[in-house]
Amino acid sequence: MRRYEGHTLERTAIDGLRWEANASAMLGAADLVGASPGPQVAEIVTHEAGFTNHHYGIHIGQIDRLTFFGQAGQRIHGSFIDCRIGSPTLHRKVSLVFEPSPLRKLVIDRGIAHTFSHIEHVVTRDEPLWLLTEHNPAYSFGNDLLNFPLDVSGEAIPIVPVNHLPIPDCCYKYVLERQHQTYLKQVPVYGTRYRIWEDGAERYALVKQNTWQMPPGHGVPCAIPDWLRQAAWRPSFFAASGGDSYYIIQSPGVEKVDFITPEQTGTASQITWRQDDGGALLTFFGRGRIRVTLKSPGRLSPTLQFAPDPLHSLRVPAETEITVHSKGFLLIRRENLAALHPAT
Repeated sequence: MRRYEGHTLERTAIDGLRWEANASAMLGAADLVGASPGPQVAEIVTHEAGFTNHHYGIHIGQIDRLTFFGQAGQRIHGSFIDCRIGSPTLHRKVSLVFEPSPLRKLVIDRGIAHTFSHIEHVVTRDEPLWLLTEHNPAYSFGNDLLNFPLDVSGEAIPIVPVNHLPIPDCCYKYVLERQHQTYLKQVPVYGTRYRIWEDGAERYALVKQNTWQMPPGHGVPCAIPDWLRQAAWRPSFFAASGGDSYYIIQSPGVEKVDFITPEQTGTASQITWRQDDGGALLTFFGRGRIRVTLKSPGRLSPTLQFAPDPLHSLRVPAETEITVHSKGFLLIRRENLAALHPAT
């Protein structure tokens, strides 16, 4: 790997808010970004054109580890407030302006409020770390994010207790399996959770849409030849997070997840790799049309042309050489599938 994963690159004035290096290597003319240590769970959040945040969010029991993928030169603005009870930097504010990069991730500890602007078309990978508690009224396992308006100031800025008990990796797997079951029945809609006062007592209210309809333009990206039976489009497992923006979780049966993004040189790019083991699910993020050629021993080599759609993944069989032609920003989530070994 090109960089030592976890190495702190830059600290900020809030302890627990810092940049760390990602595990990365070169795959031809592309960056290959591997998983960080921990439960090996990667969540994706997309941001539609004109996306705006209207509030801060605070995680009570989750450490965010965010990698920002996007168009080179785009300037993302992040605002942060330390809301942790007992923190020596309580209510200290930090502002960051930065560009997307596959080589680093932003670590945001529990209790640090955060919001981002100028983030349209950016794709974020989160590798969360979860922590529980014996008793914390501010915490909800079903929706850990506590929100408050951007214009709140002074004593109205929340002060929250945070969770401290890490959970074993097997719990992440269990939650992921439950999410798969839920998402198959109905597309969840993420809400906004606020702190309110009722009858003199502090309570928490969740506000969200009761109904949601799929925006146009999310059909199967392209047809696949009938004779290419082992390749197919599969629906992604996702929740709606507002407009045409989505929260996408890992698919079932995945052994490991990595991300491939071609270097942005201003000209067309081509990357090629061989997919072995159990094959892979490829999810494409970007705005321009791309060409994908699948080459297997003794078979024809079809070229698929389509516009990326994060709500569909391309199932690619093992022993396939994959070539992707693109121009501009492109991100490929590669979910490597476990090989099926015959019983002995």
